Amino acid sequence: MALLGEAGLSTKSARALIAKWFNAHGEEATNAAMISAAGRAEPVSWIEARLRTKVATLDEAREASRSTAERYRRMAIPGPPADLRKVEEHA
Repeated sequence: MALLGEAGLSTKSARALIAKWFNAHGEEATNAAMISAAGRAEPVSWIEARLRTKVATLDEAREASRSTAERYRRMAIPGPPADLRKVEEHA
């Protein structure tokens, strides 16, 4: 929170912003983004851009997975084993 305070946000504003990020992106992604923003001129912009990039990357991965499943379905080939799908979901 000190990082956001140094950027000019009040304690109340910083807490609200962190809560918003936690709710939208989870604690792990938010913490990683905040750590990466240390020493940046505009940490809030940096954090929000990093979180947007993370969401876009996840969306691309989900779309690729859906496309692969659709190809398997069209070719009437069983999909990858269930345990492999679990690994891909958590990657």
